[in-house]
Amino acid sequence: MTHKLLMARAGSSTFSPLSLSPFLMVDSNDSADFTFSSGSIVSQWNDLSGNGRHFTSSGTPEPTRTGTQNGRPTVVFDGVNDYMVTAAWAAISQPTTIVTVAQFDSIANPSHYLYDGLGTSNRHAIISGTGYGTINHFAGIEAQAGAKDLNWHIFAVEYNGASTRVRIDGGAASTIDVGTQTLTGLTLASRFSIGDRLNGEVAHLFLKNAALSLADLNSLGSYLGGRWGVTWTTAT
Repeated sequence: MTHKLLMARAGSSTFSPLSLSPFLMVDSNDSADFTFSSGSIVSQWNDLSGNGRHFTSSGTPEPTRTGTQNGRPTVVFDGVNDYMVTAAWAAISQPTTIVTVAQFDSIANPSHYLYDGLGTSNRHAIISGTGYGTINHFAGIEAQAGAKDLNWHIFAVEYNGASTRVRIDGGAASTIDVGTQTLTGLTLASRFSIGDRLNGEVAHLFLKNAALSLADLNSLGSYLGGRWGVTWTTAT
């Protein structure tokens, strides 16, 4: 059954991101999609794709579901101790697409990882606060695309080696070379080696083990923009 809170009405059509068959997807709106160790302290963030690739909390203290964006709850990471990981899965090769709705609460050094892989040779990462004026991206090679700030954004990255396309809130893509590493799992809010943690909030993460068409990317971006109060410009 399609998750009732992941349906959106746009004119006469109905869209759900689950219609795009994600490999993994989490969304912070519904408390039923979490396991809490106490109160709003998150021990598990459930994968809505049906594939069982849940994020589990590591570190002490654990993240909390205490943030708010566009009237909806978000998951808050303190930048010190808390982060989440999936279990390992069989390596998936590029192209892969990761779309995240998130906010960096700090862009100062040291680095702040929005997400990363699980090991040295299996990484897909977005990093802020590394001495550059832009967001860094990595899947074996570090490259820069997108200005860093403290606003909420929809970070859409199609990992595809030297043809990687980065869009922040839609529009025209920046094409960069991030390397061709595979992905065997995700670390959320930290570097894979457990450091450089995110000081910020996350509302949604969508992972597809393929590229999205522009039509599908725009459907997803428009949906997430309306849901989380971020302006999505039509991707071209």
